[in-house]
Amino acid sequence: MLLLLWVVWYRLLAFATLGFAAPVSVATVPAPFTPITPAEFITMADQGQVVLTEEVKHDNKPVTVKITTNELIVVPQTRRTTKAGYLSFDDVYGVQSGTNRRGQPMVEVYALLHRGKKRVDRIVPMACQSTEQAQRIVTTIRAVLAGVEPGAELPRRHLLVLVNPFGGTRKAPKIYENTLVPMFTRAALSHDVVNTTHQGHAKELMQGLDLDKYDGVVCVSGDGLLNEAVNGLMSRDDGDRARQMPLGLVPAGSGNGLCKCIATNTPEEAAHNIIKGNTAPMDLVRIEQQGAPANYSFLQVSLGLLADVDIESERLLSWFMTPEAAKHVGAPCVKYAKVKAVRFESAQNRGILNVDGEVIETKETQLSAVPGAVKLMVPAGLQQPDWDISRLPEGGMNVHNL
Repeated sequence: MLLLLWVVWYRLLAFATLGFAAPVSVATVPAPFTPITPAEFITMADQGQVVLTEEVKHDNKPVTVKITTNELIVVPQTRRTTKAGYLSFDDVYGVQSGTNRRGQPMVEVYALLHRGKKRVDRIVPMACQSTEQAQRIVTTIRAVLAGVEPGAELPRRHLLVLVNPFGGTRKAPKIYENTLVPMFTRAALSHDVVNTTHQGHAKELMQGLDLDKYDGVVCVSGDGLLNEAVNGLMSRDDGDRARQMPLGLVPAGSGNGLCKCIATNTPEEAAHNIIKGNTAPMDLVRIEQQGAPANYSFLQVSLGLLADVDIESERLLSWFMTPEAAKHVGAPCVKYAKVKAVRFESAQNRGILNVDGEVIETKETQLSAVPGAVKLMVPAGLQQPDWDISRLPEGGMNVHNL
């Protein structure tokens, strides 16, 4: 009763604070690209081997563009300044050629730059002397981004994108249309898209997936859709080969716990990582029950008290709070002890198991770690997290991927 009164009071206070303002959509149509400014170029860089030098115009001024194995260097040709600007290829995710309104050949380089705690989209426009020069610049930059020699055949990647239109605040379709499609187009990354229609749809798709057709699977949703995809791949007869399929996640749910773990809090950051193609092995926890196929979890497994609190509180909050407001409700802190595996049997040999948001009735349950079971698309240099298992009072257990 006290919890119910607190939730009602919190809800009324939120409305009073906001002044009954209309909710703001987080998946609005993105603003046009902002051209990069001289101040946004870095002034020092780990200059690599120069592979191409061209004379073009940037910001209506003649510049010398040098493409190295590490960065794009823009050197002004005016007498006022000869200070070069550097753009790291770690931030660049795409390049395209075309023409401006006057029919002049153009090249546009797209980058996601770090600005404090955020990342911002920027464009480097260059006016070229000919179509051949523009194509030469585009081909060279794409070769450097792909890690191959200029002139060599570029590797082709083809992804399968799964969009959950019903998850969280139902913003996944807008995120796909407004973020993924434009960024994938600029990166010349082809893909097929499937909108999921029912629970377990992603698992069914992964069980019948043609592994030779795709180079990765991307889920635009919360953690639940990726959990379905993981379980679908792990349940295949060719599981050893299937688990080599790179998996990507674009945050579009109400929780997005895994994206927070790998520091991809925005759809733009997630899309950037997917385009770059960096992967790291991700551990799984295998949940085995008597008379049931094994289940796999990548984020959290709860049994007993914490699972009951998680399930019932989420149901209660859905009645009185928006998903965005529910994110700010605190969670209990527990101490963790690293173990390889743990066997748990409740007093009555039954319980409720919450596996990445999916509720499963259990009998005798065994949890065990599966190190490096699948490949996850992550930021470059990210270390894989460890599984920690903690015993809770009142006959419960919690597993976190930290």
